[in-house]
Amino acid sequence: MYLYCFWLPFGLVDSLGWMMPLIVLLISYTFIALDAIIQEIAEPFGEEENDLALNSICRTIEFSILNRPKFRKVN
Repeated sequence: MYLYCFWLPFGLVDSLGWMMPLIVLLISYTFIALDAIIQEIAEPFGEEENDLALNSICRTIEFSILNRPKFRKVN
């Protein structure tokens, strides 16, 4: 992906002229930002700060199940 961003200006210089730096900047920024987002959300079940808090979710579910009101049987 980085090689694509590197070689992109050489492919677009003839067709875009003076607009080439702006277009290449926009395309490269988009690809690099998407790569950063993909790396950030690739493993949501880890122990990092932005990962899913599965331990606290499981504790909340367990607490809710164990402390639910008991239902009476109706004859």
